[in-house]
Amino acid sequence: TVDTKVYLPSIGDVSFKNDLDNYFIATGIYKKSSSVYLYKSNGINTKKVSSEANVVPCITINKEILKSGNGTKDNPYTLE
Repeated sequence: TVDTKVYLPSIGDVSFKNDLDNYFIATGIYKKSSSVYLYKSNGINTKKVSSEANVVPCITINKEILKSGNGTKDNPYTLE
């Protein structure tokens, strides 16, 4: 087993070169806002927290247990 934490991507994790669309980003607009950032194919937008959108769970990988791979579909990571 691999001990890790699951999180939503922050605005700094967004990659504009992927096939994902319409998903929440964990970065809030401001402290008491009812809106959050949302990744769309045309860039970063805002949306009410109560709205529906996709979520993309992410994990962190300790590089000390990383044996090989680059994390792509054709060359996935291999862990100890």
